[in-house]
Amino acid sequence: MSSGPVTMNVDQKLVQEIVEKEIVAAVTACFEGRLNIAEQIVRQALAQKVGTDGKIDTYGYSGSKTYLEWVCDSAIRQAVKDAVQGWVERSKPAIQKQVEKNLKDQQQSIAAKMVSALVENASNSCRLNITVEQSQER
Repeated sequence: MSSGPVTMNVDQKLVQEIVEKEIVAAVTACFEGRLNIAEQIVRQALAQKVGTDGKIDTYGYSGSKTYLEWVCDSAIRQAVKDAVQGWVERSKPAIQKQVEKNLKDQQQSIAAKMVSALVENASNSCRLNITVEQSQER
């Protein structure tokens, strides 16, 4: 047998497919660990204990809620606030009428209470001092 160079003819398409598969496998292997790291970072961020303002306390105090719980609570509170404000805005004329009716109904009572308090405190000069002056017309 003679030793010499060996020549093989390999289809270029076959070589290209093999190289592409190797590259895809190498890239996937690189990102597989990174995706796991990203998942852990997100999980830790959502589980982080926060204060009432949703921020991590730099002085070592850890709040009672996780960031995810705080975000959910904040979103629910905002939704409730928006709904109530919308209802109040739509009901404003009816609310104003009711307030006016209540004030009118209580007008006598409010005046009587003011007069009663004035009379009760009139005898004590430390509590009440009334000065009556006549205005001078020019």
